[in-house]
Amino acid sequence: YITPEKLIQTVILNFFTLLYNKNQITRFVFDEAHLMIDYGLDFRPDYLKLSILKDKYKSVPIMALTGSITNSSKNFIISKLKIQNCAEIRQSLMRENLVYQVKQKSKDFSENCEKIETWIRHYGYKNESGIIFCMTRIETQKVSEYLLRKGYKASFYHSKIEKENKKLIQNNWMNDNIKI
Repeated sequence: YITPEKLIQTVILNFFTLLYNKNQITRFVFDEAHLMIDYGLDFRPDYLKLSILKDKYKSVPIMALTGSITNSSKNFIISKLKIQNCAEIRQSLMRENLVYQVKQKSKDFSENCEKIETWIRHYGYKNESGIIFCMTRIETQKVSEYLLRKGYKASFYHSKIEKENKKLIQNNWMNDNIKI
């Protein structure tokens, strides 16, 4: 993973050229491609310079991924990345294996944790994988601690966790050692 700002640096491009000349690049993948528009047009202009990859490494396919996008934004990204003969794969956000709910929060944090735990129990998800999104890192940690006290295999995950710990948490979640 690399940021657009680093990607367009000469030293990185020289490294990519070395790999390219040895046929060691199979594709470039842009995750969260909608950020090209969200950020590139306003305060991160290097997002709009990513076409340099197609200019320099013409035979390397480019894949752009996003969770949601409009047709005009999609066309903008395809154009900016210079993707030729673009294959498009779409899937609805509404999938049988996902449950989306938004609930009104109480001012009482403990009450909110109780509601979360009750919901998990009521719908039979105690031993199923799930993600709970919180507004702050501290809330994320406190919800995790609450669920651990209630016997759930839970952990927290946020931007301030050290890289090695993030990797451990993610691997544990993917291997079902952590469920929430």
